[in-house]
Amino acid sequence: MQQLSSSREKKLAFMAVHLLLLATSLAFVAGRLGCYWWIFDLFSHFNHLYLFIFVIAVGSLFFVPWQQLVAYLLPFSYCAANVLPHLVLSKAPLSEARIVKVATVNLNHSNRRADLLLRFIEQSRPELIVFQEYNDFWAESLSQLKDRYQIWQLPRNDSFGLAVFSKHQFEIRTVYLQGGIPIVVGDSKLGFSFLAVHLFPPINSAYSDLRDKQLWELAAVASASKRPLVLMGDLNNTVWSCSYGFLRKIGLNPVSYTASWPHPLPVIQIDHILTDCRMRTLYRGPYVGSDHYPLVAELVLPEVS
Repeated sequence: MQQLSSSREKKLAFMAVHLLLLATSLAFVAGRLGCYWWIFDLFSHFNHLYLFIFVIAVGSLFFVPWQQLVAYLLPFSYCAANVLPHLVLSKAPLSEARIVKVATVNLNHSNRRADLLLRFIEQSRPELIVFQEYNDFWAESLSQLKDRYQIWQLPRNDSFGLAVFSKHQFEIRTVYLQGGIPIVVGDSKLGFSFLAVHLFPPINSAYSDLRDKQLWELAAVASASKRPLVLMGDLNNTVWSCSYGFLRKIGLNPVSYTASWPHPLPVIQIDHILTDCRMRTLYRGPYVGSDHYPLVAELVLPEVS
């Protein structure tokens, strides 16, 4: 009787794992069809979690006939090919050229923990910082940094205010995308250009469509740059989304995957530092009171002649 019960429990466990693998495979395939429906596109943001589930689930079935796992081989292999290249950062040698430290921070317009943000800036000491969801509170709270940074700011009462803080001189122009949101196009005296952005969140069909159109416009602006380029901000998108292809086509490829949202357990990376140069490091900063974590990168830039 005990053996029968044990056999039944084992069979139920096998069925549960197979169902988990089937559900994961379907979710991965749905994400690959994100160009056709915005709901499908939401599934594309979790490819790294699908790969983790595949590995754990298949590992738990290693003692069953391999024929039972063949059906999952194609989605597992395709998922691994999509995810693994983004998990390792290929570091550029420090001796190659100048290293510039940059950071992007989505402040969250309702966040009031200026003390945490100022501590992060003091400890990480970035030379260029891009802020999103920048409002009057943050303009006042960060005004004490004006002796250390050149400041350009566009505070807004909604979630799309932007600011740029730089230790080096720069020239700025503002471009407005569909939906009326600004992006910042800057030229640094260090010899590179940068874009500061915060795109619409894909919370419904209309916003998802606008976000994709904004990405297309953003790619058009970026492709016009004649200098080394750095794009920083909250794209409300991940590298596996169909619409991210607009940036990939112009050479703004991610070099590493660092989850930045949400607090307290960051699961996906919707905040980005992208460049057509090389990157020395990319890491997640500490909690600063926002639902986003900061991202910090060291860029390897060519010397200015």
